[in-house]
Amino acid sequence: MLYQSLSGMWQMRELNTDEWHPAMVPGGTYTDLITAGKIPDPFLGENENQVQWVADRDWEYRREFQVGPELLDEDRVELVCMGLDTLAEITLNGQLLGKTDNMFRTYRWDVKEHLKPGDNTLVIVFRSPVAYIDSRQKMRKLPSIMNGGVAYLRKVQSHFGWDWGPRLPVSGIWHKIGLEGFSTARLRDVHLRQRHENDRVTLIANVDVEQWESAELALRLVLMGPDGRIQQAESVLAGDDHRITLALLVDDPQLWWPNGLGEQPLYQAEVVLIRDGVILERRSFQVGLRQLELRQEVDKWGKTFTFVVNGVPIFARGADWIPGDSLPTRMTPERYERLIRDAAKANMNMLRVWGGGYYEDEGFYDMCDRYGILVWQDFMFACAAYPLDETEFLENVRVEAQDVVCRLRHRACLALWCGNNEVEMMWGMWKRHKSLTAACERFFYHQLPDLVTELDSDRPYWPSSPSSGKFMEKTNSDAYGDTHMWQVWHGLKPFTYYRSRFTRIASEFGLEALPALETLRSFANSQELSMDSKVVLHHQRSAGGNDKILYYLTHRFRLPRDFSDLIYLTQIQQAE
Repeated sequence: MLYQSLSGMWQMRELNTDEWHPAMVPGGTYTDLITAGKIPDPFLGENENQVQWVADRDWEYRREFQVGPELLDEDRVELVCMGLDTLAEITLNGQLLGKTDNMFRTYRWDVKEHLKPGDNTLVIVFRSPVAYIDSRQKMRKLPSIMNGGVAYLRKVQSHFGWDWGPRLPVSGIWHKIGLEGFSTARLRDVHLRQRHENDRVTLIANVDVEQWESAELALRLVLMGPDGRIQQAESVLAGDDHRITLALLVDDPQLWWPNGLGEQPLYQAEVVLIRDGVILERRSFQVGLRQLELRQEVDKWGKTFTFVVNGVPIFARGADWIPGDSLPTRMTPERYERLIRDAAKANMNMLRVWGGGYYEDEGFYDMCDRYGILVWQDFMFACAAYPLDETEFLENVRVEAQDVVCRLRHRACLALWCGNNEVEMMWGMWKRHKSLTAACERFFYHQLPDLVTELDSDRPYWPSSPSSGKFMEKTNSDAYGDTHMWQVWHGLKPFTYYRSRFTRIASEFGLEALPALETLRSFANSQELSMDSKVVLHHQRSAGGNDKILYYLTHRFRLPRDFSDLIYLTQIQQAE
């Protein structure tokens, strides 16, 4: 497989205007306009209010590029877009390739007949996400506690604001984009699995090959251990059977453990497709050898909810992971490593990727593998009723789920697939919508788990967070499943309230503190450093948040005169 990246420097402009600006891909409208000096940094002061117009407009991105003869000589050439955010129209050399409406999916178009020697022009137009959700909401009003109409759009829900962050509905090419060329055959799918028996581990690769030209093909599975030792297995594809299984019995397997229970040895696996000694395609995977189950056993209180790794029940310690940046392309490998390393140093062994954000970049899961952080992975649905009774929407999210499950299922860190965040807990607010209710139960309790079982039967699935495992029965109960415990903070209960709850697993809880003085100074000037300044209040997104901070503080400490001391005490309170 030949690959030509189309990431890098592009041009962008507001659609149907004359002024073009440099644009960096991966990137997005806000970062490009900041770089061009056309908008202020929305994170400073109250600048966020001055940039809301950006999401109301349509934007055009353009790049001219050349294609070498080697790529043009391939049997097939595809344009592969791993992240288009979100309502995009893609045109190559004046030919419309297609339209997209899901930032979480990978899109492919066969472009061989549209490419030419010399200059080629790729244009992507992004339509306003705000205009789209407004128009859909007018046609049929979907109930939601956060942002009306957002559930219609397969985009980061928190881009439209949340109780912890700003409203910045970015558009743009947010992930890698490029051309892939293939001849004779390609790897359609690779599913790595493990079998653990009698202290021995077998690594299994179930491979699906797409072939369009007659030729003898071979597949090779290569495994390099943490010590550099290499094992491999090879097989020839016979006849018309293009599904093949390769297996390796791992010598002296080194098991992967969550943080605090052992080491995290990592193996490097590679599946290689070969014709006459020439490599047609290869895929690489980072693998940790481990067993995992979610143990749910009936007891006198209800049912347990215990993660068991390599036969050892663990106490899950961790936090929810919201997007590391409201503008995702600003997340770097270094930022991922620092945050995951800090989580491990804080004795965490699990992070829950929250359903109002996005399926994380490979760098996130690489670091979780490396530092022993298990991942509870929500699908991207949060706090709203979704139009799951619409056939087109249902097919869209089905392909989305298929993409992400196939991408992540080999990960040692991946512990659980979870249907959504708080959709079920909040269903009482919109249960009068009978069609949506039936569609919600059908999707999260039947269609989505059936898909997960088909594609990744080695991982447990949980329908919602929180849930008892039965639709709208005992949701948020201590006896069954998981709980979101917000009686402290939102409910103003004292800290001692936690001692009255014997939850199986608290998958959300928390209490705010003020950020460090250095952080406050990064967006507010010295005259604005107070609890009631307009800038500090603007950055406080939880309703009545500063009042709640002071409410809890005055129950435990005397109010200090100095603002820096106040900051410190709120953080001590949060730590306790």
